[in-house]
Amino acid sequence: MSKETAINGPLQLATIYRAGLGAQWNSYRDAAERFSAIYERPVGFARIREAVAVSELPPEVLSLFVDVGLVNGTARCLLKLARAEGGEVLCQRAEAIRREGLTVHGAPGNRSGSVSRRVVSFRWLGDNAVYVDRGGETSPPYRHLADRLTPGDPLPEEEFAFVV
Repeated sequence: MSKETAINGPLQLATIYRAGLGAQWNSYRDAAERFSAIYERPVGFARIREAVAVSELPPEVLSLFVDVGLVNGTARCLLKLARAEGGEVLCQRAEAIRREGLTVHGAPGNRSGSVSRRVVSFRWLGDNAVYVDRGGETSPPYRHLADRLTPGDPLPEEEFAFVV
């Protein structure tokens, strides 16, 4: 792991924090000062505390991110959900994602250069989903929506069919 990416994800940050706890630092604040010096960029103690909290979520939840990684925004959402709903509900939702995700995505990758595979992709959103411009490219790209919508607008039904 390179110096640049070592502390990008919360799980990596928590691992590094635990490895030095008691030997190189004794608190989140101590670690934040050391990380900021080592990695030559600010690392706040609250970010470390959040990373450690995320790393303590149930294994059923964390296992969803083994292959894809866990980013800070998703980590914060998981912590918020865990506080609001509890660990048991979080585990139930993780199991539903794992079960249904394997049903949909259970096929191995297509390594053939001559045989194609058809794919369908669904993105399910809550009825309270709204447009948010986070910059960057979406998949699939919805460039035309950036011209029509402002942050907070409901998503248009002609693009995002409503299922009742």
